[in-house]
Amino acid sequence: MSTPNVMETEDGRFYVLFAGTDREERFRSVTAPLSRWDKDDLKTWAGLLAGRGAFDEIVALNQALTTPDCGRTYHPGCDMHGWDVSCPDCRCKKCEPCMVRWMRDRHMAESKRRTDEGTRIHEIVNHWAATGIWLVPDPDIKVYIDSFRAFVKEYGIRPEDYELLEARVINRTHGYAGTLDAAVHIFRDRTQASFDLMDRITGDAETRLDQALVLVDYKSREKPERAVYMDQSLQLAGYRYGETLILKDGTEIPMFAVDATAIIQIRPDKTTVELMLTEEPEFEAFLALLDADLWALERGKRAIGARTFSYGPAVKRMRERESRQRTAQRKKAAAELAKQHTPVDDYTCGCGHEVDGFTAPEIAREKLYETHITPVAGVPMPQPAAQQEAAPADTPAERGKRAAAAARRGVHPALAEMAQDSGKAVGRPTVVPHGERYPVGLAQTVTVPLLGAPVHHGADDEIPF
Repeated sequence: MSTPNVMETEDGRFYVLFAGTDREERFRSVTAPLSRWDKDDLKTWAGLLAGRGAFDEIVALNQALTTPDCGRTYHPGCDMHGWDVSCPDCRCKKCEPCMVRWMRDRHMAESKRRTDEGTRIHEIVNHWAATGIWLVPDPDIKVYIDSFRAFVKEYGIRPEDYELLEARVINRTHGYAGTLDAAVHIFRDRTQASFDLMDRITGDAETRLDQALVLVDYKSREKPERAVYMDQSLQLAGYRYGETLILKDGTEIPMFAVDATAIIQIRPDKTTVELMLTEEPEFEAFLALLDADLWALERGKRAIGARTFSYGPAVKRMRERESRQRTAQRKKAAAELAKQHTPVDDYTCGCGHEVDGFTAPEIAREKLYETHITPVAGVPMPQPAAQQEAAPADTPAERGKRAAAAARRGVHPALAEMAQDSGKAVGRPTVVPHGERYPVGLAQTVTVPLLGAPVHHGADDEIPF
């Protein structure tokens, strides 16, 4: 169908409104996302066609085993025409690779043939609905037209019952468009078949209607068995929830409400009406497929590229977050130590350990060591002041001895002097992990920095090691 101002792209994935003008609008096709539906029945059908082809062409397959490879099996120029047409660059269709490709693509050729049949069936049906005149069908589709003519007679459908024939459906909110086949009125009192169909559409006696407007989509099927599929209800839901319609003359009108949606399945033996649910859950499912199709078009290939993530900014954000966490930990530890400077009757350290009845900072400090320092093998533990030996006189000679002893143990001289002043024994500097505080005095702490960091002597706050 050709509608003014509306065109469909060659790949069938988009509709373009007012192409080439400043009013141009582009919409995704209703059927495009449905093509990504993983349909097991189609896989089975393709396999059956290949299997049947092997038996149909068993002689050619046997000859292919002894035929040299032509080397033109996948020549790109041959994709421009069908298998039944030949050109100088064409595959030979006799060697083994050519026969394998023919078996592989047999379902594609069959699908193309069925699409062509469906298009011709639609044209004859629409011509009758628009004019009341039946065109003479081609011999290969005559059985389908005969089946449809019996159907309209069975249900009492007349050309004037059609409200709409092939119109473009537009939904600007969700950005899609499609082509619905028809909307037709079904009357209860026409025939027994129409009476029964109206009962199915309108329900019990209290809600029965004399007529119903049904949005329909024609589907031709070669096999005599009835078959409908879930994705067909999503297609009809996309049509039903359209916002506007563009008619054949280019007029755009609001989408009208319908009482039901149905697939009219035209088979060689019989044409049947298959009512389909197209409520909000079906429309939401359709929109989900539409979003998935948009993702595949815009980001699908990039999502599997060689470089998926932006490593630089991600690492930078991670390091900034870790730096903020370390700063918060240092502030928290400083606040806890500040609490320990205040003598109280019931002393509580930053971790919640209570020391009852002590007011002297030295005794509180001893209790802090008892509750917070974990023994490490080979490292002397700080002892209470009462258990320590009296410190030697603080002379230059004694300080020199202490510096030499500290150097042999791997302890910084300033740290050894600080420990001497506080009356505590200090172990090897590797006892305390980086960033934690080793309590030397109430007003003095030691922080172990990264290797290679310069050493500075603080007054009463910290001595970085």
